[in-house]
Amino acid sequence: MNSEDTIILGSYDAPVKIIMITNPYCGYCEKTHWIMEELLKKHHEKICFNLHFNYFEYENINPESKLLHQRLVSIYIDQGQEALIEALANWFTSKDMKQIKVLKSLNEEKANKILENQLQWNKSNHISYTPTIIINGYFLPRQYERSDLKYFIDDLSEDEDFN
Repeated sequence: MNSEDTIILGSYDAPVKIIMITNPYCGYCEKTHWIMEELLKKHHEKICFNLHFNYFEYENINPESKLLHQRLVSIYIDQGQEALIEALANWFTSKDMKQIKVLKSLNEEKANKILENQLQWNKSNHISYTPTIIINGYFLPRQYERSDLKYFIDDLSEDEDFN
């Protein structure tokens, strides 16, 4: 996926690349969101999150869910990564669709393209559960908690064999 067809949070050129597959309706994803936020604040130049939303067949999802996903992606497209991080924090705090506002009109066509690309990528990589964390091409081992990531970012960013 090229950078125009995805959601990048953090530094695009960072040595640690994390693909995070998430769903705004997933309780475990909420916890992972707060971890992501903490990591981005502390390691902004060392880390790049490629954020993927996961849902099932896009045409068949609940209309409110579809609108939420479109709004979140539109916020990223029109306002950037900080606005998306704030919108996700608002969502996970309130679960109130009224809190997720786009400044301009909904960028539905581009949002749908990004969401469809993410869906296809998730499918082709056999990812159907959330949250999923992939670090520089490797799945986070099951023996680690997502919160353990904070202990590894410095080492991973300096490990030339891992980058």
